[in-house]
Amino acid sequence: PKALVITAQPEQINIGSHFLKIKSENNSNLDEKNLIINVQSINDSPKQIVFDSDNNLLDIQLYQEEVYYQDLADLFSDEDNNNLSFELVSGPGWITLSDDRFISGIPSNDQVGTHTVIVSASDNFNPPVNQTLTINVLNINDKPEVSNDLILPSIEQDVTFEYTLTSRSFFDKDTLVNPNEQLTYDLLVTNSSDEKRKILSIDKNTGNIS
Repeated sequence: PKALVITAQPEQINIGSHFLKIKSENNSNLDEKNLIINVQSINDSPKQIVFDSDNNLLDIQLYQEEVYYQDLADLFSDEDNNNLSFELVSGPGWITLSDDRFISGIPSNDQVGTHTVIVSASDNFNPPVNQTLTINVLNINDKPEVSNDLILPSIEQDVTFEYTLTSRSFFDKDTLVNPNEQLTYDLLVTNSSDEKRKILSIDKNTGNIS
């Protein structure tokens, strides 16, 4: 007798019972057989979601002091609809995991630049699966700050006056992340007549007052 071979490769959507009816004819004799194929589930690993460039949750740009928040369930899928558990594998210190599902953080001026964050998902049956996120923190230009109060010396009339602003007089956060950032200076005289203002000048590049 000839063997009848049936081949198939069921997928997740094919789990369940399937009924087949096989007919054979030999010398005008018709023979029918009924088969039942039961497809059982095998627990599949979670999968990383692949994003297109228009809505890529793995490539993020945000400004310093801007709140970043991401539901990790949006980065993975699971064919078995298991409740996944998530972990923050690695990342900068300003990123934290909360409620075992959400990562969030607020980058400061010191965090301007590109950061790599690795997170994982597990169905508690198979090895965890990782996703890698790239977060680019953009700089916002901050205004300079007064580091130390300026105390001008007392002088006698007709004596040449000169006062040099030191690097500790003002501080600009942006110099930490942008080497091209440079302060310029201006002299504002208050509660004084225009005549008194004329005797003082400042070098806008060095801050020297004379």
